[in-house]
Amino acid sequence: MAIFSTFLRPLGLSLLGGLTLAMGTAAALQLWAPVEFISDTFVVSAPELGAGSYRLQPDLDGANVVIPDRPHDPIEVHGEESGGIDRRRSFKIWSNSWGLRGPSKGLPRVTVPAPGFRILVVGDSVPFGWGITYEESYPTRLAGLLGVEVLNAAVPAMKPDTVSAWTQQNARGLDPDLVIFSRRVDHGSHNSWHLYQNSVRTAAQSVAPARLVVVLQPISTFDVKGSMNWEAEAAETVRRLAPVPVLDLTPVFRAQKHNDGVLLELTPGHQRVVQASDGKVLLDVQTSEHRLSPRIAEMFEDDESLREPLFFDGGHPDSEGAALFASTLADWLRGRRLVR
Repeated sequence: MAIFSTFLRPLGLSLLGGLTLAMGTAAALQLWAPVEFISDTFVVSAPELGAGSYRLQPDLDGANVVIPDRPHDPIEVHGEESGGIDRRRSFKIWSNSWGLRGPSKGLPRVTVPAPGFRILVVGDSVPFGWGITYEESYPTRLAGLLGVEVLNAAVPAMKPDTVSAWTQQNARGLDPDLVIFSRRVDHGSHNSWHLYQNSVRTAAQSVAPARLVVVLQPISTFDVKGSMNWEAEAAETVRRLAPVPVLDLTPVFRAQKHNDGVLLELTPGHQRVVQASDGKVLLDVQTSEHRLSPRIAEMFEDDESLREPLFFDGGHPDSEGAALFASTLADWLRGRRLVR
């Protein structure tokens, strides 16, 4: 039996991007549908984490997931203005009996107590490694850089309160020395800042004496609303969560120099696609809307060579972006003496 997958915003990371959650089984991958994407089931309902919550399905054996492969706005995949997205990528998911993402072969056994220093990463689609392999994800790369065990307990589309609920119910049983809460505030939630602050503080209390830190995922230049607000949001996060350490990856990603690829520049009333190397304007769209212009989406569809450096869909880091994420985080953790 096959089912069309549902698209959601990659919550807390970006107001762009499509997050595919296949809520049924797929007998085969089919790419003929003009808008819908068909993926294998990879999540299961988790009412114990809150209404409408999901967790990663345990013991996955190469579940195939199909997603957009270019910047896009949610309106492209639902609503009256939805249109076709031909640029797609697929990736596979394996998981162990705990429902933690792992490699295709030799899924690591989780022993308790931990045999050495153990980091537990909780969050949403970015730490999960949405669109890339387990080996390319930032938690896996972080383990290699630090020489410690890193467990990836992130689940796509998890909201802050759901991340906190999972942490309260499961983290201490995994015996971590450090917990990385990898999630931005969800502005789509009612009383979002209060909910976020309470979620982080409750999670931190539940894992004590282990330390908890917060990592804010980088904002793509093609995330229009995110690009307008990320600096104020980061400052407010630091203020509200103090003394919990907070690392924002956006400044590091924005500071990178690139020899190829395209970026989105925002000025009052304009969205400009520019070459990353020299700033040459390739497309200038006059618009006051706080969402990605459909003309820019068409530009990516017309030229499949166009890519944003470090991201693949206007919301999630690609393999190179995940590597930058991991190296920056490793240096930050060492600098704060949070890892042995």
